[in-house]
Amino acid sequence: MTNTKRFTLRHSALVVLFLAPMAKATVTCGSLFGTKNPPIAYEQVKVAISSDKLTKLARSNAPQSWAWFKKYSGDFLPESILKYEGMIEGDPHNGNYGPTVVNGKVKWRSLDYDDAGRGPYVLDFTKFLIATKAVDSVKKMKASDLWEQYQRGIEGKEYKNLPKRITEFLEMSPEQFRDMEVKKALKFSSGDRLINDGERSTKITDKKLHNLVMEVFRRQLPEGLEILDVGGRAKEGGGSGSVNGEGGALRFIGLVKGKDGRNTLYELKQDFESGIENYQPQDVSLQEILNFHVSQGKTDPNYQEVNVNIDGDKRFVLRPKPLYFYDYANKAKTMSQQEEFQDLTLYNAWYKGRMVSQQKNAPSYLKALQADKNGKIFEGVKRMTWEYLEFIEKYLPE
Repeated sequence: MTNTKRFTLRHSALVVLFLAPMAKATVTCGSLFGTKNPPIAYEQVKVAISSDKLTKLARSNAPQSWAWFKKYSGDFLPESILKYEGMIEGDPHNGNYGPTVVNGKVKWRSLDYDDAGRGPYVLDFTKFLIATKAVDSVKKMKASDLWEQYQRGIEGKEYKNLPKRITEFLEMSPEQFRDMEVKKALKFSSGDRLINDGERSTKITDKKLHNLVMEVFRRQLPEGLEILDVGGRAKEGGGSGSVNGEGGALRFIGLVKGKDGRNTLYELKQDFESGIENYQPQDVSLQEILNFHVSQGKTDPNYQEVNVNIDGDKRFVLRPKPLYFYDYANKAKTMSQQEEFQDLTLYNAWYKGRMVSQQKNAPSYLKALQADKNGKIFEGVKRMTWEYLEFIEKYLPE
């Protein structure tokens, strides 16, 4: 993506908070991991996990984490493994994956591409492990199990014993998935109009902007679809703001009549600079990201890069509004929550590997991982995970 500084719009407060004390973080590295005893971070982060405060911070600061990786990844991992780069997600965690319809088939895909781009494969896995350990009780899920599934995915091996909570959606017909999209749209609308209650959508009071958004949907929607109404939509958490908020991403929702005469929801979501830009410059277009992470080959017209002049040129993703089926993708307190969280985490670790396997340098990357007989790479990933979690744990409210 283009080399700009727009990420500060989302995280300006955290930029100062995180980047200023970096020198302090590296001082503790040697003392924390110089012995066979668990690092201090192990116990400190465990406390933060139990208070359920760390998880949101760990998965909502991609720009800062990638800046931290740039400064410190060489302290944990050999340069030789960091050179293996390709298309990565940039902010991987369970909540960003799920089933969706792509080119007429239900597929498991990345549902969030805000921070996707090009970068080291091993650091993207580390980011996934960080997000996992910020949720997971440190004794319940082994990092080695995720590492194993990740490598199985790179090898092109199938996932063994796929959980029912995943297969029930992947085995669903496109027509059944369509029924759920229509049902979701009914909650957002009354007849052919959106419900503008400030939660499901918000009325766009600027008439000029309203007409512009209507026209964008009208021109960009796939053939045979009709835009009925548009509004703004506040994002539930995460790094982007609301359409009427200050300093957040612009997000618009469209009520769309399908070819079958039933209504569904689409959205226009403003795309900011990838957080990976803080590790290295990006030159990947949004459409390339969509083609890789979503359509994976044949372009799907339902997923498009759209440029709109709203107080200057802005880049948006046009897509069907995602459906989220898992309540505990990023929560694991009770036994039932832990089971869902574990199923999703292991499968997504495998899926991340599978996405690596589709890239040209995957065989040489896998060979380098397998040649590491002493496990130094994996140990470096774990050490980096705990060091980073300890670092951000210091900035949680007391």
